[in-house]
Amino acid sequence: MPSKQLNVNKNNVQPVREKIHQTAIYDSDDEEENNNRNVEQNIEEQEPVQIENDHQQNIQPPQMQNDDNEQVDQNIAPGAAFDNLEEPVRPKEKKTKDIPHVGENIVYKMKENDTWVKAKVVSKGGKSSGKNWAYLNLQDENEDAQVGIDFAKDVQEWRTEQDVDEVNAVVVPQSRHNENQVKHAKQIEMDNWKSFKVYDEIPYSDQKLMSTRWVITEKEMNGERKVKARLVVRGFEEENEVKSDSPTVHKESLRLFLAIASTSEFDIHSIDIKAAFLQGKEIDRIIFVKPPKELSSDKPVAWKLNKCVYGLIDASRNWFLSVKRELLQLECIQSKLDPAIFYWHKNNNLEGLFLMHVDDFLWAGSEHFKTQVICQLRDKFDCGKELDSSFRYIGLNIQHEGNDIFLQQHDYTDELKQVDSADIKNGIYPEIVGQLHWIATQSRPDLCFDVLDLSTSVQLSEAKTQSKLNKVIRKAKNNSYRIKYPNLESLKNIELILYTDASYANLSDRVSSAGGYVIFLRGQNGKNCPISWSSKKIRRVVKSTLAAEALSLVDGLDACYFVRSILQEMIKLNAGESIPINCFTDNKSLCQNIHSTKLISEKRLCLDLASIKESVSLGDITVTWIKTSSQISDCLTKAGADFHPLIKVLSTGKGP
Repeated sequence: MPSKQLNVNKNNVQPVREKIHQTAIYDSDDEEENNNRNVEQNIEEQEPVQIENDHQQNIQPPQMQNDDNEQVDQNIAPGAAFDNLEEPVRPKEKKTKDIPHVGENIVYKMKENDTWVKAKVVSKGGKSSGKNWAYLNLQDENEDAQVGIDFAKDVQEWRTEQDVDEVNAVVVPQSRHNENQVKHAKQIEMDNWKSFKVYDEIPYSDQKLMSTRWVITEKEMNGERKVKARLVVRGFEEENEVKSDSPTVHKESLRLFLAIASTSEFDIHSIDIKAAFLQGKEIDRIIFVKPPKELSSDKPVAWKLNKCVYGLIDASRNWFLSVKRELLQLECIQSKLDPAIFYWHKNNNLEGLFLMHVDDFLWAGSEHFKTQVICQLRDKFDCGKELDSSFRYIGLNIQHEGNDIFLQQHDYTDELKQVDSADIKNGIYPEIVGQLHWIATQSRPDLCFDVLDLSTSVQLSEAKTQSKLNKVIRKAKNNSYRIKYPNLESLKNIELILYTDASYANLSDRVSSAGGYVIFLRGQNGKNCPISWSSKKIRRVVKSTLAAEALSLVDGLDACYFVRSILQEMIKLNAGESIPINCFTDNKSLCQNIHSTKLISEKRLCLDLASIKESVSLGDITVTWIKTSSQISDCLTKAGADFHPLIKVLSTGKGP
């Protein structure tokens, strides 16, 4: 992995990223799997042998054998038959290792550290039959640049996003698998498979079977230790090519949700769905799996799947499509820009909003919306706990107090600890930067430049690295606050406010420039709801401060256009109406060039300014110069800048 990549830790998400214990994964038949693993390891050291039937790559036994390779009586008790059933010894190339599929949202960690990183698989980096077969191109959710990673050599472990809620669970060792709690958890999972009619049990007759595994975790919830068991199919054994992408909600969409809910005086609720994937729509292809050894039978049987269960590469997508189908039938409208958002109108008024992140639902709306949509969903799906007023959603603490909504991550910040020289020697630097990056992008804009500086710093001495990290950690812990989403009184006459700033060649390489922006939704009452913020290296090396400021403004406007389009979808403006965008910069030269027809010497910069000038001339946006003392985004681009003005706006909702 490139050293500049940020390893982002989260709590309770797509990916939840913090210091964590690795989840234990146990096979449905441990002794058999250990045998097979040893056999396959020996085979991998041999030259591959031609297989006559390329489709017989999974469990396809011509006859059942015991551990001594003696033929087994086909009339023996089926439970015993499956307990002794071995996968045939077959040549297995190293490239049969499980790697993610293109389009999947995953979390992974590299071999050199235990930091979980969230990303989407964009494309393959090499041919499936070539030496780079396991090389994949990934897009980190918080980074613009893609990274290429060899999953066969460099990745310690990865998970699809559907399993991310297990990442921060504690390992249940094998020695405890006979405990009643573990047995009870397994029984609950098997009961779920039966009650949701996940499979049909059929006689085994040489079907190609996919194997299963148990994912056993233990968490402490409300002072009680809870064991959870999940039966997972090994999806990488499937040969079918299927679409696996599924959406997750944008950060900006979630913040718009909070702003609209506060202004519309909607109560907000979170809903957790029990065994979500088992409640999805029926699977559209034929898959047979081997039952776990805990379910014995009088004769050999196989399970024909009716649902897209955990482990299959399209399980998350299938669940999303199931929920989408129900919402559309209830006359909800899906956002064209963020497919994880649905909204509901009545008499041309916005009456409800619905967000989904895998099996976690977030909704806000009127009584009509609750009765006609949410209650219908509850009847369709078996729901778990539903919380309101104060709850945790995908790692964020949300509190509804009076007419205002607050967002914070105090518990996460409190867990940060000062590092010592031993920590630096043990390579903890990327992990701490990842934790800080997660906080900065979710709830602490004032930390954004500090994290950018840490992530782009060239190699420093251990003492300087320790000092730099501890300084940012102290800042995070000593300046705790809640982001406020005040009531804007009305969704009419609202506007988007963009503060943008840049610093020329101020990053550690003395060549790259930093750019930053913060976007607010402002009401007619002058109150502000923060929607988006960013601090990052400007995408190309520039020749002047003017060019850096211009590119930072372009990036900020791109985010504004995206936010405006989603917002206008939701509130359903009249034809010809548009939410105004007002931009503020403290660079007088940039402001003068935008409002002038005079050409500048940098020809490439002319292209960047042309789009801004066109929007200004059409009246779509305004660009205004302000004094540096009023520029609240100043702390997003330079070290030592006063961050208190930005915190004041974020925590009070009152404009600068």
